[in-house]
Amino acid sequence: MCASAPMMVRAPANPFERKVSAARTPASDAPMMTIVSTRRGYERFSAERQSHDRSRIVGSVSNGRETADLILAEARAMIEESGDNAFRVTDLAARCNVAIGLLYHYFKDRDGLIAAVHESQFLAHIESDVANLSNIVSQEGDLDAVLKILVDDFCDPRSALRNEYRLDRMDALVAARHNPDLMQRLTNAEARLSAEIVATVQQAKLDGLVDPSVDDKALAFMLEVIPLGTALSNVYGEYMPDPEAWRALLTRMLISLLPPS
Repeated sequence: MCASAPMMVRAPANPFERKVSAARTPASDAPMMTIVSTRRGYERFSAERQSHDRSRIVGSVSNGRETADLILAEARAMIEESGDNAFRVTDLAARCNVAIGLLYHYFKDRDGLIAAVHESQFLAHIESDVANLSNIVSQEGDLDAVLKILVDDFCDPRSALRNEYRLDRMDALVAARHNPDLMQRLTNAEARLSAEIVATVQQAKLDGLVDPSVDDKALAFMLEVIPLGTALSNVYGEYMPDPEAWRALLTRMLISLLPPS
């Protein structure tokens, strides 16, 4: 099958339910397909049919990239349901209703599919977060807007949705612990992200939002470490800080990065 040929990807007769947590829509002239990600998997449904039966995964795919994305989404659902060891390419082909040969057209082998799933876990939401922060800094240069997205969104330890994203990233890191190839893949992905964050820090300095003496890489690292670390809220129990006290501390810390008056 040609990589650019339109195709249909259908779900099993009774696909498991998945809670909607976030979505991306491919840029395409085809009927819009939404891919929804959670730690339990991906739900896909056509925007034209959202008010109808959502128990079926039906959509039009207009190019090879979208086909690969849909295959990856279903592979991720399977791995998040049952783990890497239980993942079978034959089961994936059956769930996607495609020939196994098509899977190997887009992914080298089973290990390549699993690595791609973990990379998607690692990148699924952080890329859009970095882009949003960059847009606010470059287009608005508004300190209040920057503080709001960092304090009230990225670093909110009580956001159930944010905690799902953080645990996704940790899942990928754990999977890479004894997998040098995956570790290198995540290292390369993180290098791209870090470069974008460093560029955003440099723009913030030009806009007078950050003291020029602050080290670019140190601040970029901090901007990822703090949100990821708030995943500890899942087990912090009675020692969780008061929400306002946490916001005040973060705001105070970020304000200290402003250029001296």
